[in-house]
Parts: sequence; structure tokens; C-alpha cells
Amino acid sequence: MQNKPLIIVWIVGIVLHMLSAWFSTGYFHVDEHFQLVEYSNYLIGNVSASELPWEFGATMRPTFQVYIFYWGIKFFNLFGLHNPFILSAIFRLISASLALNATHFLGKTLFKTDTKQYFIFITTSLFLWFMPYQHVRFSSENWSAIAIIFSIGFLLKDKYALAGIFSALSFAFRFQSAFFIVGILLWLIFIRKNDWKYCIQYVLFGLLVFGFSIVTDYFFYSKWVCTSYIYFYQNLIVGKASEFGTDPFYYYFIKIIEQGIAPYGILILIAFGFGVYKNPKSIIVWTSLPFLLGHMAVGHKELRFLFPLIYFIPIYLVWFYEHFKVQIKNKLGLKVLFYLLIIINFIALPIASFKSSNPRLPLLQWLSKNDTGKVLCLKNNPYLDNFWYQFYITNPLCKQWTIVENTDSIKGGSILIVPSYKLENEMGFTKIHTQVPSYLEKVNQIHWIERSNFWSVYKKD
Repeated sequence: MQNKPLIIVWIVGIVLHMLSAWFSTGYFHVDEHFQLVEYSNYLIGNVSASELPWEFGATMRPTFQVYIFYWGIKFFNLFGLHNPFILSAIFRLISASLALNATHFLGKTLFKTDTKQYFIFITTSLFLWFMPYQHVRFSSENWSAIAIIFSIGFLLKDKYALAGIFSALSFAFRFQSAFFIVGILLWLIFIRKNDWKYCIQYVLFGLLVFGFSIVTDYFFYSKWVCTSYIYFYQNLIVGKASEFGTDPFYYYFIKIIEQGIAPYGILILIAFGFGVYKNPKSIIVWTSLPFLLGHMAVGHKELRFLFPLIYFIPIYLVWFYEHFKVQIKNKLGLKVLFYLLIIINFIALPIASFKSSNPRLPLLQWLSKNDTGKVLCLKNNPYLDNFWYQFYITNPLCKQWTIVENTDSIKGGSILIVPSYKLENEMGFTKIHTQVPSYLEKVNQIHWIERSNFWSVYKKD
């Protein structure tokens, strides 16, 4: 990093990711927590097998990443660190660090002769509105993507053994990475036309890691199992995945537009199509396209299944921008649209980066640090189903907190948990905690906060 603008971009980007790792408490989807953190919590001995999901009994979930979390917890415990909220934040920081290193590695490898394209790629990777939030996730989607990015970088450097190791790690984190690996093998055979000994080297070192992952599964399930086959059998042959709903093949296109903030969702789809058309021999296309098509072919679809592709989005956007940059600079309409996208991005970026993934967990964190006395819950106890949050439960009595339907009979000094931004009638109550930052309260002209999923804590005067 020789030039000052790039250094500034990296410094600001790293700080942004550190803040996102700290504030993004919780998980995007319950599997991110329940299939990893609670599996590790089971190894620690804090939960029983009966409290784990049905997949545990079916022995169909990979455990390689589970052991990473488990041994990480054991390591930090040696230094007296037991706070579950701090521990989870540390793993988000680790995830962010790996994500940024993978991004830099691929960018330097892919754009090694073009510093300007590298600069645009890094800037987009660090500041595209949804990237920091996704980079900090300790999820199978994120870690499998990080591993495949390293694998692609090593392939471009002709380091086939390392590429095979990281491809297998990606598969060990998330079995759907098989779509990535198929694309890589096809690229090696038909585009790069490598000598077979390099392809065999890639496969053999991958199989070594795959074998090691089978060993971790053995220790976790106390028997020899091939979790990848069982996962395939249960979801596609038995049809367990379809029980959670099926969608048409075009589902992802609609969701990308809806969830991607329409202008960005549309731009990403256009840039992706353009990149596939203009760079048909690129390993980026041969890796990402099979992954998309494979998920389109499967009946049960969720947008999070495509999250590993977010690392590829900046590459497609760089290709798209480099081809149309002259038109963007010279045509007023395109220039206005370009700056509008930048404005939208930097409005959405802090909201996405600093919001809690699950509002009940930061509330639990606040409650764990404060002398709350007698706790009551208005209409809903957020921890009645606390088996979802066992790792974070510091007060087992939270499940027994009394639910009240109204505030009429609440005695002075009682703590009231409210499942909304504020009480309808705050008379006689003092708000002592809210999940809404003060700067957001100042932009509540359309009362969007009241319609959001925030929790607050009041004390009866």
C-alpha cells in the first residue's frame, strides 16, 4: 500500500469493521447460532443433546467450525475471559480479520497489474453497505466464502496444494461449497487446461482435509459418520429441506432486488450478467456462476444461502465500472445516478453495520450487567424460549420472569421489559435502557422507530 488514499481507505475500513464486530450482537439467522455456538456449548457441557435441533440426532451437521469455536472458548477461558458477549464479539473480530485478509489477498492477486482497479475493489469491498455486517459473521456462509477466496487466490498463484486445502475447508464449513469446487475443477480442466498432476494435487490435498473433518465428526457424534452424505440424503432424498418451503428458480433475483435496496440489487444483477458475458474464462465466473445455478436448482431457497457470493460482488462491480466509466463521467443522467448510489450507500452503511442482528441479545447483555431487581415483562417474555440462547444466558431465572398484560398493578421499583421502542403511557415510569441510539431518535420524523423491532426497559417510579 504505497499511496495515501489507499492507506486511509484501509484504516477507515478496518475501524468500521471493528465497530461492526462489536455492535453486531447476535446472528442473522438462527442456524448461525444454533448449529455452531450451541453445538460448541454442548461440547462444553452447558446444554444436553435433547436441547439441540433434530439435525444433531440425524448426525448431518459438519463440526469442524464447531470445534474452532469450542477450542477458542477454552483458550480464552484460560485468561479468565468467560463473558459470552465479549467472547462472541472476539469471534466476530476474528471473522472480520480473516475476511479482510482474504479480500486483500484476492485483490492483489487478481488486480496485481492495475493499482486503480485494486483501489476500487478494496473500497467497494470495505464500504459497500452490507459488506462489513457480513464480513464479521461467525457463520458457515462467511467462513466457507473466506476459505474459497483464499483457494482462488492460491490457484491464481499456481499453489495447488494450498488451493485444495482451502477448498476442502470451505466444504467442511458449509457443504454447499461443493458448487464452488465443481466450478473450480471445470475451470482447471477446460480453461486453464492444467496438467492432470496439478488437478490431482489439488484434489488429494483437499481429500486430506476432508478426512480430518470426518475425524472431528467422529469425536463430536461418538461414531463414524459421513455428515456430507447424510446432509445430502436428508435434505434432497428424504426432502427435509422442502418441508421448510420451496420457491421458483427466479426467487433469488427477486430477493436480491428487494433486500439489496432496489438500486443496488438491480445494479448487482446487471453487473453480474455483464461480467459473465464479458469474462467467460475468468475463474471468478467459473466459481460463482455454478454456485448461483446450483442454488437456483434446489427447491428450498433462502437469500442467506447466497451470502458466500458477496465477496465476488465487488469484482463484478469493478468490471462493470471499468467498462462504462467514460459514459458515467460524460453523461449527466449516469453521473447523477452514480452519486445517488453513493449517497444511498452511506446512509445504509452505518445502519446495517451497527445494528444488532437480534434485539433480544443486546437486551440480555444489558440485563446481565445491571442490578435489575424484580423483572416483569409486558405481554411477552423475550426469553421464554431461552433454549435458543443458552450460551448467552447468565441468569437462568429469566425464563421465569412474570408476564403482565398491562401496567396498572406494577409496584414501585419494578423493572419492566417492553417489546417496543416506548410505552404508550409513560406516566409513572422512567426509561432506563433503550436499543435505539440517540442519533437515530433525531431522524424519526416518519415514526419508523415505533414500527421497528426494538426493546426498551422501564423502571416504575
